[in-house]
Formats: sequence, C-alpha cells, structure tokens
Amino acid sequence: MSVAFGFEYRKETATGVNDPISQANGYFQGNYKPLRGSYSVKEIFGETVVPLAKDAPFAKSLDLNAAFRATDYSTSGRVDTWKLGLVWAPTEDVKFRVTRSKDIRAGNLANLFQPGRTTSITVTDPQLANISYLALTNEIGNTEIAPEIGKSLNLGVVFSPRFLPA
Repeated sequence: MSVAFGFEYRKETATGVNDPISQANGYFQGNYKPLRGSYSVKEIFGETVVPLAKDAPFAKSLDLNAAFRATDYSTSGRVDTWKLGLVWAPTEDVKFRVTRSKDIRAGNLANLFQPGRTTSITVTDPQLANISYLALTNEIGNTEIAPEIGKSLNLGVVFSPRFLPA
C-alpha cells in the first residue's frame, strides 16, 4: 500500500504596464491595458494505491487508487476534487483500467483581472460577394468567476502480449 499527502500554499501575482498607443487602442490588435491582481490558494491533498489482490485465481493483480484534494481560492472559495479507480490485470498480457473523477479548472490571473483588451478579426460574408468586415472584440477579466467543474469516466485496456518481442 502506498500513501501520499501534503499541503500547499501559493500566491500568484501579476502586474503589467502598457504604452500610450495601446492605452488609446491605436494598434490593429492587442491594445493591452495595465494589469494588476493577485490571489492565493491553499490546498490539502492525499492519494493512495491499495493492492486488493495479487496472483489470485481471478487476477494477476487488482489495485484500487484514490485521491482527494480540498482547495481554497481567495477569489472563489473552497472546492473539493477526487478520483477513484481500479486497475485489474487478469493475466500478465492484459490490464483493464477504470477511473471516475471530479476535476476543476480555476480562473488564472488574466481570466480574473485582465482590465480589458481590444482585438480585431476579419469576417468574410460569402453570401454578399465575399465582402469583408472588420469586427472588434473586447476581452475583460471577471473576479466573480468560479472554478469550472468537470466529471469524467475513463476506461482503458492495455495489451502487453508476452509472445511479441519488446
């Protein structure tokens, strides 16, 4: 059996300046604005692999793996993630894997604090004799965004036939 656990604290900070032309949206693209922001993250985590069977009639090996992480973002609060999986090798030649998990993606410094940026794209309308239009877009950060949550199920098979040369 193996076990790992730990604690992490980190602080991420960004500070950026720009030139007067960008400030006045004078460039064709880019036009970055001054950026300033920071957030901190505290995490506690644990992970384990537990052998359930070894050289048994039904399994060459059977392992359970599990993980848990509690994360506290200064900007959006606490979120918990986890993983639970099994790896079953009925023989030395084949393994089956299954994993179920809840994962997150938290906003980065630009997602949270970008003060604004103007970009442009060209859009061509094929219905109107391919006339092109210039479209301006504005991107801005949002300190209210919460982590995106994803739940996944992964299934896999590994073939390692011993009769084939490595």
